[in-house]
Amino acid sequence: MDSSLRYLNPMLTDRVNHLLEKTYGVQPRPPLLFKTMTHNRYRDALEEFEERLMKLNNFNILIKNVPRFAESAATKTMVKVTYVALRDTFSQFGDVRKIEVFNGNVYIGFHKKSHATSTHGQINNMQMGDNIIKTKVI
Repeated sequence: MDSSLRYLNPMLTDRVNHLLEKTYGVQPRPPLLFKTMTHNRYRDALEEFEERLMKLNNFNILIKNVPRFAESAATKTMVKVTYVALRDTFSQFGDVRKIEVFNGNVYIGFHKKSHATSTHGQINNMQMGDNIIKTKVI
């Protein structure tokens, strides 16, 4: 995807480019981006494109602002937040099909959308380490 407007929202642009790299088969047409776009229009266009890519890749929830390190409930020490830890944690919310981790963002594909919706209801705006995590159901 053309990243000439990346300066308007670098984090979102990088997330979309990462999803594009993980997408196999026919990819949806990226949004038309103009040099005269405002920050808000650019963000809206990319968020809509990100949602289409998530659906295409069978993800149904996005979790933002996940820290790299968090306190372990069992040992009360700081541990790295890994793929394995995330998979074990979210398996408690429902049957996880797949997980993708990228720069503090976690894409999760549950087998049932109802699991994604209930997970969103339970963890949206929850504190994890020093971060407040935000979730979005697709």
